[in-house]
Amino acid sequence: KDDDWYIAAYKVELFADTSGHWAHDVIEEMAYNGIINGIEQDGVKVFRPDDNVSRIQFAAIVCNVLGIDRSRYSDIKLGFTDTNKIQPWAMDYVRAMIGLGYMNGKSDDGGNTLYLDPESSITRAEAFAILSRVISSDKYSDVNFADKDAIPKWAIQAFSKLLAVGMIRGFADNTIKPNGNTTRAEAAALAAKLLDINDKE
Repeated sequence: KDDDWYIAAYKVELFADTSGHWAHDVIEEMAYNGIINGIEQDGVKVFRPDDNVSRIQFAAIVCNVLGIDRSRYSDIKLGFTDTNKIQPWAMDYVRAMIGLGYMNGKSDDGGNTLYLDPESSITRAEAFAILSRVISSDKYSDVNFADKDAIPKWAIQAFSKLLAVGMIRGFADNTIKPNGNTTRAEAAALAAKLLDINDKE
């Protein structure tokens, strides 16, 4: 009966702008499970699947997938030069991700000062680096994408690990576009894969 109820509820479209989108099913599934949220726009709920996802939004998604108790990290001190730019709703997510070592800041001076850049769109390299820290696997695969030379050196191992566990794959032209921004739809798909990997561990 529970399964029948789930199927019936699943047929109700949660968002007004995802019908026909390649990520429709995974967006619905992740929203149903409380991992991602939509946006109220002109009185209707939309997801904006092709918009970019920000660094703090991605932090929240990963926390939700992992079921992290954010209250355990409320005493984490954030020493970023732009900590004041982190939106209040995201502060606990950021503290948890920093406290667990899953997310890092950025630096333009060799690490002397760090900033979070919370509202910037997260790149695939940045997102994959976070996910690689979350996944406990010692498997690695060769990275043979056509644009592998564009992958930042600090992210190469992350790409290798995520390939080995089947979390990422390239585009049809065998590129991975490491420095391209991650869309909200892609973030939902990554969340689903992370959830699946965690369930198998």
